[in-house]
Amino acid sequence: MRIRHKKHECIGCALCEQEAPSYFVMDEEGMATLLDFQQVGVFQTGEGLEIDRAALKRAADGCPVNIIHID
Repeated sequence: MRIRHKKHECIGCALCEQEAPSYFVMDEEGMATLLDFQQVGVFQTGEGLEIDRAALKRAADGCPVNIIHID
């Protein structure tokens, strides 16, 4: 599955890192970044494993600024 994240709109709540720590980390500025990503336009994009779908969905659904998308 594809993960898309708009880092430049992150507010630093860290929910994504808590829910999916294998995919998200907080950078030195306190903003979430997607691990192993490629920049595609405004999105950081990466691939997620099906086994992690529930955790990634919790991260996307819980994001207060709706900047994480799972396809």
